[in-house]
Amino acid sequence: MRNSDTRRRFGAKPAEMLAQYWDNREDELLDAVLTAVALVARADGRIDAAERSQLLDFLHRKGILTVFTPAEILETFEHRVRELNEPGGPVEALKHLRRHAEGSLARVIINAAQEVAAADRRIDPREQHILQLIWITLGGPLPRPAARPSRGGGHREPTNRI
Repeated sequence: MRNSDTRRRFGAKPAEMLAQYWDNREDELLDAVLTAVALVARADGRIDAAERSQLLDFLHRKGILTVFTPAEILETFEHRVRELNEPGGPVEALKHLRRHAEGSLARVIINAAQEVAAADRRIDPREQHILQLIWITLGGPLPRPAARPSRGGGHREPTNRI
């Protein structure tokens, strides 16, 4: 039996299988980005237009708006925000993101969250906290502790004492 006959027997040509793989990959990326962005956007208690706009801009630059419409993305985003408002929602969302830990999508996910956090030109401490949780969940290294000034007014290197 020829190789092409074998492929047809399973119902898809190589190009069709590759297209389906990329569609699934884009769905997975969109789901993870929307989860991370929703966590960050709601952290300060409100989601403003600048954050929604930055989400769409980010997805446009990544080529995802060629697959999904802005209306579909915003509808899915609002649905994700409602899920996060349920008891245990944020914890479940972080668990959901964990499957991307140290994977190829982790950097894209954290970049989207960072851009949306900074969309209003100010990163709220609660947004910063969520960004750190997402970063840790995705397998990022822990940030170095900030240097503490010495009592003499000079600069002191951080210590690793517990």
